[in-house]
Amino acid sequence: ASRDGENAANDVQDDFDKKIYVLRHATTNRVLTLDIGGSLLMRDFTEKELSQTWTIYLDGRVRSVVSKGKWLAENEDCMSITLVDLRQEGERFVFIPKTNGTFAIKGSCGYVGVDKKGTLASVPAEQEWHVQHVGRVK
Repeated sequence: ASRDGENAANDVQDDFDKKIYVLRHATTNRVLTLDIGGSLLMRDFTEKELSQTWTIYLDGRVRSVVSKGKWLAENEDCMSITLVDLRQEGERFVFIPKTNGTFAIKGSCGYVGVDKKGTLASVPAEQEWHVQHVGRVK
């Protein structure tokens, strides 16, 4: 029996809860990370760097392991991705599995991606991400 993409995505997301991941962009091969001030950046992967680790919850919320646990969210203008202190309704993302083991990450405004400047943004077309399991929340 075949299932639609959203049901398959929900099944995959059931595996995410309470695990720690690195989110690596499939095209640029850079990872989503935080700088010292807590701003979102795309950088080269550094092993054992907590600033580039995220917890993905069953309901699609994505939380930084550092930076006092801020939540990944889309800006109200739907143009960029940001961090917020308190979780809100609009901070849920769907991880859509692709055939090559990568995921498209969809928010309410569009897809999480990298714009032409190399900045993390909300973009209209799917971009693929490697979601790499690196640990577990205790």
